[in-house]
Amino acid sequence: MHYPDPILSANVYASGNLDGVLQYALRPFLGMAQERHPDREGYLWTMRYGCGGEHLKIRLHGPAEEGEALRETLGEAIERSLADLGPAPEPENRAPTPPIDVEDSQGPHDDRSWLWTTYQRDPISLGNNPFLSNDGYVARLTRCLGAACEVAVEALDSEADSATLQIARHNTLTQLVLEGLAALGFNDAQRQDYLYFHRDWLIRFPLLKSNGTLDRAREMTHHFDSIREQMPAEMETLGELARTEWQTSNTDADAWRRSLADFWSYTASLCEEPEYHLDPFASMPIFTPVFKVFHATANQLGLSSLEEALVHHLLAAATAPESVRLEVLFEPA
Repeated sequence: MHYPDPILSANVYASGNLDGVLQYALRPFLGMAQERHPDREGYLWTMRYGCGGEHLKIRLHGPAEEGEALRETLGEAIERSLADLGPAPEPENRAPTPPIDVEDSQGPHDDRSWLWTTYQRDPISLGNNPFLSNDGYVARLTRCLGAACEVAVEALDSEADSATLQIARHNTLTQLVLEGLAALGFNDAQRQDYLYFHRDWLIRFPLLKSNGTLDRAREMTHHFDSIREQMPAEMETLGELARTEWQTSNTDADAWRRSLADFWSYTASLCEEPEYHLDPFASMPIFTPVFKVFHATANQLGLSSLEEALVHHLLAAATAPESVRLEVLFEPA
């Protein structure tokens, strides 16, 4: 079944501890929902966002008739989690972000609080039109994010020290991208091209917005490569894992791979139409929607854009070390 839009949407304001919301609210909620509603077909995903106060957006999808029962279960889990998070830290100065939900523009909201929100599809999470208005695409994209959220909820321990937690974020995204690329219909050359497309987008976009230079982009990729050079054994292991996964992966192995295989099957046909060719930097039109899946997954894990770019650089370098690409494209090919 496909559910393009959520039946419940909430913002949980928890500055400095969004991982705690995953651990203390969503982990038990998913368990309670399975216990109380074993036949439910739904899923949920999250988005870390800052407009109106640092918060976690929760999007719960499923049959409309389950909404009221799950509203109570989810509300209980959120209330309990806020009691476990501890006091809010001193507020930080953050770059302004545009509102997504209606309630985002009504802030700032009190920290260690939450509210139900009025959901509206947004291009930040889901991509621009015509993708944004295509129910089949949105349903399949959000199901991918639901599968990634289940992994994130189990992978992140908010009580771990910051270094351990950061390693968990990095390793989890690496594994999800590695498995995800195996489930998508790319050949080896296309996978490699995609990894550099994703890295370049994350570097190029903020630089173009701020009149940044190609020299600054080169500094970033050289920094990424210096990290690669400091961990030869880890890179060799990563390359072996990727090659094994990409040669033998079973697309039915788990919810993440199944959802991505379904996403690919549906979206590839859309991308045959010219109106779905949105990014001139993408050598394949489907790179653009695939980017949305992996980028939103990194957001759920709490990685910054540069940390996310590093993951893609290292995967590209591990699987084709003889052709490491340091140049970032600032003009379409």
